[in-house]
Amino acid sequence: ARFARRLRALGAGPETVVASCQERGIDAVVTLLGVLRAGAVYVPLDPRHPRRRLSRTVEDSGARFVVTTTEHADSLTGDGHQVLTVDVLDGAADTAEALPDVPAAPDNLAYMIYTSGSTGRPKGVMIDHRAYAHHCRIAADAYGIGPGERVVQLSSLTFDVSMEQIAAPLLTGAAVVIADPLFWSPAELPARLAEHGVTVMETTPAYYREVMAYDTSVLTGLKLINLSSDVVTVADARQWSASGLPGRFVCCYGPTEATVTCLLHTGAAAHDGERGTASMPLGRPFAGTGAYVLDARLRPVPLGVPGELCVGGVRLARGYHGRPELTAEQFVPDPFGGAGERLYRTGDLVRYRPDGTLEFLGRIDQQVKVRGLRIELGEIEAALTGHPGVGAAAVTAPEITPGDRQLAAYVTGRDDSPAPDPDVLRDYLRERLPDYMVPALWTALDTLPMTSSQKIDRKSLPAPATRTERAFVAPRDPAEEMVAAIWAEALGLEQVGAEDDFFALGGHSLLATRVLARIQESFAVDIPLRRLFENTTVATLAAAVTEAVEAAIAQLSDAEVAELLSPEGAR
Repeated sequence: ARFARRLRALGAGPETVVASCQERGIDAVVTLLGVLRAGAVYVPLDPRHPRRRLSRTVEDSGARFVVTTTEHADSLTGDGHQVLTVDVLDGAADTAEALPDVPAAPDNLAYMIYTSGSTGRPKGVMIDHRAYAHHCRIAADAYGIGPGERVVQLSSLTFDVSMEQIAAPLLTGAAVVIADPLFWSPAELPARLAEHGVTVMETTPAYYREVMAYDTSVLTGLKLINLSSDVVTVADARQWSASGLPGRFVCCYGPTEATVTCLLHTGAAAHDGERGTASMPLGRPFAGTGAYVLDARLRPVPLGVPGELCVGGVRLARGYHGRPELTAEQFVPDPFGGAGERLYRTGDLVRYRPDGTLEFLGRIDQQVKVRGLRIELGEIEAALTGHPGVGAAAVTAPEITPGDRQLAAYVTGRDDSPAPDPDVLRDYLRERLPDYMVPALWTALDTLPMTSSQKIDRKSLPAPATRTERAFVAPRDPAEEMVAAIWAEALGLEQVGAEDDFFALGGHSLLATRVLARIQESFAVDIPLRRLFENTTVATLAAAVTEAVEAAIAQLSDAEVAELLSPEGAR
């Protein structure tokens, strides 16, 4: 309430955009609630995103205020907005005894979430208070969230599911358990859930698979596990059923434009898998959602025939901020509804099953999901072609191993010159895109294959290179040897050199958590996950691990050191 009063005193109110650039934690939740209570519009930013991307998002959103910490304040200064630091606000005196009534109406915006854009420009999805409040009530009812329940908040704040994970429990008297800023690793998650008495968890299928590889006996406290943001396989459902865990297994679907979730699959058949298919159905529409399978002319197709999924109802977004043409293209008049009602064209190819559930078949455009993250390949291609040495670029997302997609880039040089080195392009992209949008696989071509209409012929692209070719540098000490062996096992490679980069070899955040667990086990020392993101080569990570081991030894007594150095301790 004090934060909301402070914002109101500064002039914030309905349609005033307030961006928040903070790590996941109590302060970030207070910021969200304070912005909403002040009647303003909340826009989450990730402090780990490149500075230029943050600046572009602040500018595009029209933010009047940016709430952050002292650590990030300098990098967020600019024209047109005021930077407010959490520590300063925390110590500010109250500006009024009571919070004035907020004049925000159901049609006023509550938040904007920025998603990947096919033209190279991220787009802000605008959600109003009516849609947000309606969704949180419906979701809480569907998931059984109420007083006494404890919901874990695992998602990044820049993804819309975080809006549900925070508000739905609080609106219904449940508690929110906030995971550490970099998120709990799959190895430690079960114990953490038990420690905090978590009863409801929503996560991605990729993260779920990593968790289920460890001891799941302490997951008995979960009343519900919900998989979202990507395709859920029959194997995922069968694994939960085979574990004997008592919690409900459900899966849901929903684009940001439809306010988090619009379809839910809850049937007991999920435990046994669906006959004849590899993936679970998307489910049935949430209350207040209309779901239609339509052809290119927005006409219904027969049962079992593929078509585009179009959704309607009270929870549709207002549209894309500052993008009226794109809004008109994606949000179309509802031919089955009343005046003024709309449908959102999802771009997902689906069909209705005889039991009334929807089955996902693929995309009709270049949008992909990689480990649950929504990515427009065109945004990466646009960033690549901005490099002065790149003539043309194409990006795909092949499934390298079952359930694991990786981004693969194909580039040509400009003006008959060779394509730039992958390391150069990787660094170039990291200054412009989030890490999860930087390709792991790189292939240089003389020209890209083209169709007769002069579009990239993606079907004719060669298989992507499996890794960047570089001179092999053998590990030079026992620590580097151990780290290299752990990386090789996790990445499925025969050998890894001292100067090899984890992410250049195909590593990603989930593999990083697996690597971290093995390093902690092998070296008997706690290493924060951020150390791997800060030290991406074998040599630098081994040095960081060695430093941590030496620091741990320095805290031991002489007797404890002697015990470790004994033959028994060595074993």
